[in-house]
Amino acid sequence: MRMPVFQFTQICRLMNFLPGEDVMAFLYGREWSKVELLERAGDISQYGGARLMESAEGPEAHVPSALFRTGSGLNFHVLPGRGMDISLADYCGWPLCWRSSTGDVGAGFYEPEGRGWLRGFFGGLLTTCGGSFGA
Repeated sequence: MRMPVFQFTQICRLMNFLPGEDVMAFLYGREWSKVELLERAGDISQYGGARLMESAEGPEAHVPSALFRTGSGLNFHVLPGRGMDISLADYCGWPLCWRSSTGDVGAGFYEPEGRGWLRGFFGGLLTTCGGSFGA
C-alpha cells in the first residue's frame, strides 16, 4: 500500500526533514510550532511528553517505568526492566490492553515453579516475557 504524497510530506514536516519548516507537532487538526504551543500553555508537558517513574509500594515497589503521552490521545507505560514491555496503554481514555489484578509486579516476585509465574503476570499491550541468559 502506497502512502499518499500529502501524508508523506506532512510526516516529513513533522520530523523536520523539510528545510525551513518549524513544525513541532500535529495536534487538534493542525500543525503547531513550539512557539505557538508555548503561547497557549505554561509548560510544553501539557501537550505530551515522557516521564521516568518508579512505583513506591506493594509488589510494584521499585519497578521503573516510563510514561509516554503523545498529545494525540495515545498514552502508554513502558517497563525497561521487563524487556521494554508495554504494561498499560489507552487511546483517548479507551483501554487498548488487558491487565491482570497483579499490577506491574517487580522481578523479585517471579515464581518459576509450575504456574507460579501467573502471580506476577500483568498482561499489558506487549509482553516479551523478558530475556534469558544462560550457558
